[in-house]
Amino acid sequence: IEKEEEKGQMLKTVVKKGMLKPSGRVIGIIKRNWRPYCGMLSKSLIKEARKHLFTPADRSIPRIRIETRQAEALEGQRIIVSIDGWPKNSRYPNGHFVRNLGPAGDKETETEVLLLEHDVPHQPFSQAVLSFLPQMPWSIKEEDRKS
Repeated sequence: IEKEEEKGQMLKTVVKKGMLKPSGRVIGIIKRNWRPYCGMLSKSLIKEARKHLFTPADRSIPRIRIETRQAEALEGQRIIVSIDGWPKNSRYPNGHFVRNLGPAGDKETETEVLLLEHDVPHQPFSQAVLSFLPQMPWSIKEEDRKS
């Protein structure tokens, strides 16, 4: 009878172990991975309001509440905004205006938005790097064609 009870207990523990799922609990956030976001300002409907909503180009990011007096100037422009914090009782995080990229729909502006959103380096080359380029006017020499 004892052996049957042991087998029953072993079967119960095997079944219990197989049914267990790893789990955990978040107890705190040490550092958030917030970065500057590109998008457009959605001006508040309230006249002379200072708080407006920013709509990021990346739809997986929530809208961000920013405080600015430049809403008229920033309307229709692509801008960069950074998140400062997200209060517990707020639907949107709070952020601040970083810089203006240019008018929405402009080819140069939209290209810069894509490069910034996907972290593609696009700064001009330094003079040290440019010094390694051949002097202009440059052409392919006959000896280079043979090799």
